[in-house]
Amino acid sequence: MQCRKSQGRTGQYPVDEFASKHGLSAKSATVILNLYGPSRPACDAAAVAFKVAITQRQAGRLINLLDID
Repeated sequence: MQCRKSQGRTGQYPVDEFASKHGLSAKSATVILNLYGPSRPACDAAAVAFKVAITQRQAGRLINLLDID
């Protein structure tokens, strides 16, 4: 049983576990896991960056690069 637990810790996150840990939708979690997996530290960092970007966008602080002249 110890082996299984350690294998689960080093393998890719299950989508539901990752989404729950970071407060993400299943769709957002799936995208991040597909882009940054199977590295758990990379996925965790990407989730934090994603949430910061969403917060900034909602606060109106994220510049829309398509509208810059």
